[in-house]
Amino acid sequence: MTEPAPATTPPRRTLRRVLTLLACVAAVVLIVLALTLRPESGPTPAPRLPPTAEAAALLGDLDAGATIGAFEVEAIVGPGAEGRDPEAILIHVRAADTRLAVTILPRGAAEHPAPAQTERHDLFFGHLSPDDAPLDAPAVDALLADVAEIVRAHE
Repeated sequence: MTEPAPATTPPRRTLRRVLTLLACVAAVVLIVLALTLRPESGPTPAPRLPPTAEAAALLGDLDAGATIGAFEVEAIVGPGAEGRDPEAILIHVRAADTRLAVTILPRGAAEHPAPAQTERHDLFFGHLSPDDAPLDAPAVDALLADVAEIVRAHE
């Protein structure tokens, strides 16, 4: 005669239910972790288009992917960038998680003084993203000086 299994051993059906429940709980935990740990989507970077002929004439071989000081060039837009002055050229740059743009305008086209100038152009910076990003003033000054040097070489 065979002895019956001890009463403490759960039947197969109960074991299957417990394992299914554990698998469901693990799946829910993984989904919650995936949703909470995914990186925040930052601002959409400017498209990587080649510079126009006018921008290339003023900026030489500067193009997306190039480095200017502590910044990487993401895009060069213009003239006529973003509905501004028809001669405005914007250089979108990035350093770590901070993005900004250098705007190049014909000298005297803006009503306020430019932080950097060449003989024929004024250089400004703006379009800081995110809006509350810390601004490294010496790095921005160096960026403007480097862009001014590039522009001077092609004026």
